[in-house]
Amino acid sequence: MARLLSFAVALGVAAQKVSEHGLLEYEVDLSAAPEQRYTQVLEHFLEKRGDKAFRSTYDAWEKGLSLLLPDVWGAEVVAQSQRRWWEALSASHPAAAAEIRALGVKLKLGHVKLAALVSIYPLLNIAPKSPSDAPSEFSSACTSSLLALPGGVLHGRSLDYEPRGPMADTAVVVHHKRSTKVQYSCLQPLVYPTALQWFTCVRPKAFSLSVNARSRGIFMESNTTFDELLRRVSSSYLLGEIAEKAMGASSYEEALQILVSLPALSSNYFILAGAAGQGAIVTRFGNSSSADVWSLNSSKDLSDGQPSWLRVQTNIDHWVGFGKSYSTHRRQHMLDLMRTASRAQFEAAYFTSQALPGSETRTSPEDTGAILRPSTIATVFMDPNAEDVDLAQWHVWNATPRILPPKEFLAFA
Repeated sequence: MARLLSFAVALGVAAQKVSEHGLLEYEVDLSAAPEQRYTQVLEHFLEKRGDKAFRSTYDAWEKGLSLLLPDVWGAEVVAQSQRRWWEALSASHPAAAAEIRALGVKLKLGHVKLAALVSIYPLLNIAPKSPSDAPSEFSSACTSSLLALPGGVLHGRSLDYEPRGPMADTAVVVHHKRSTKVQYSCLQPLVYPTALQWFTCVRPKAFSLSVNARSRGIFMESNTTFDELLRRVSSSYLLGEIAEKAMGASSYEEALQILVSLPALSSNYFILAGAAGQGAIVTRFGNSSSADVWSLNSSKDLSDGQPSWLRVQTNIDHWVGFGKSYSTHRRQHMLDLMRTASRAQFEAAYFTSQALPGSETRTSPEDTGAILRPSTIATVFMDPNAEDVDLAQWHVWNATPRILPPKEFLAFA
């Protein structure tokens, strides 16, 4: 049953009632074959909620690909491009291909077309990006943050993507186990296979991890040709593959090394928090195996306007100043709301739907600094030092969050 939560007025944050999805929980055996791993999950979910949300999501992504990459995904060439992508993916990433085949069987969708649709993020990352303060054409608005507190770190995560509503409908909690013991728990929209999942996971008493999209920056794959992307598939890891390997690590240090070192196909950010108070934001460059690591408590001085006890990551590199690119307004608003290292302030900031003062009238591009926004699928707080996962702190929004001024256009929704 959906819950109604009321958030108190704090720090200028508007109190509101927001309805939530009831969280469906599943267990997945990591030792099972990839094509069998989600069989029971999908069967139960489809029986309970049906497949409408899957189809709505894929229809939106198909439209997005055709609009933004017409030379590759236009009507005249789409079948050939889908086949070429499937051949490259299945040859180098057999586990991902097996999961996609199994998902296609359950949904009665062709796996060749499905593979392209669920790969929308790495595919759209090759599209040209505007250098101005404008959103990427298929914008994401995730906000991941780390707050150092006595005895540990609080990891906040706003999961944002389009189309918000259908994706939220498919978001479930998956407890990943091995030899009957749960290793880690994740919030997962089931529209993705593991290899392309936006990981939001915690391994109790060890570490937590979230993954954000990277909109633009140095060493991006923007303007990379489709042929070049296909060539690199065989030598690179998909974002979910890197995250899955990290979640299989036994320590924060081992997980960080994995996130930093494995060659990444697409640019993105990994936000990692450790049970012993560690934390880092890892910026991955899609056309390079290198990485930037920005650690929590790395300096006693302010860094990029952020105190050493706080790290806020949206969809732009932390060294890019306020107002110079899309998503810096959300970052700045979070910083302005966090005057002290306060858990209450941190949680309240994630529920703000108000604009950053001075950005109230922004409509194009629409980044007013609101963190709980029309694209927000879920708001999650993770404590990697806790013995168990506190699902009361995992909120999947049933209704689309509203902000002021209203968003004029919701991409491909």
